[in-house]
Amino acid sequence: MKLFACDLDNTLIPQQEEVGRDNINELNRLLKLIPNLKIAYISGRNFTLTLKVLSEHHLLKPDFIAPDVGNSIYVLKQGEWSKDTKYQNYLAATGFDQEKIKRQLKNIKNIYPQEKEVQSEFKLSYYLDLGGEYKDVLSDIKQVLKKSSAQLIYSEDELKNIGLLDIVPKKGGKAGALKFLAEKIGAEKDKVVYAGDSGNDLNALNAGFKGILVGNASKDLRDLFSQESSRVYVAKNRFSGGIIEGIRYLFSF
Repeated sequence: MKLFACDLDNTLIPQQEEVGRDNINELNRLLKLIPNLKIAYISGRNFTLTLKVLSEHHLLKPDFIAPDVGNSIYVLKQGEWSKDTKYQNYLAATGFDQEKIKRQLKNIKNIYPQEKEVQSEFKLSYYLDLGGEYKDVLSDIKQVLKKSSAQLIYSEDELKNIGLLDIVPKKGGKAGALKFLAEKIGAEKDKVVYAGDSGNDLNALNAGFKGILVGNASKDLRDLFSQESSRVYVAKNRFSGGIIEGIRYLFSF
């Protein structure tokens, strides 16, 4: 069994540009040609917004959706979506305690909670003001979380010039969802491919599976993976074009 998993925003779907309809059609065609392939979209969006983008852009219907930065999983069975309770129980067993984390972070400056609709049971999200010594703030948060069951996932919204902080279980996040799904379907590590573009994809790209880094990814990420061509393919093309390029390379089309 094989697994192709993909981030959505600015990996598959650009946020500032028109979606390349021809590229989406070609990606869908290629994925259909791969035997024994399961598909998962792992997104920072919530479940409802993830379904919306799949419909709007005519993306190939996946077998799994892992929204909330990979901190929930939905499985498609007989045309209906249902939450994977085993994954929820798995995350609950980590001892992730949102209220405790809120108390621990209440004195950290220059962060403020994101909107209520983006918070979830296993994801506590904040904005970070990028003015001043924001890297010191990130260090302070990591230090606070060091002895907890939580981890910090950091990325930036370049459009709004603001930092995005997601605090999730150490065994969760996009990497956690990817590992859980690979085990669920019985896919060996070299049969799993994850495509991403930003900081919140870093853990998944570092989880030991094969990866695709699209051409519009940040320079820091591109430099980080430029020496790992055997495992993470650094594409020249952007967005879905980069995913197509990576799939052709990794699946030998």
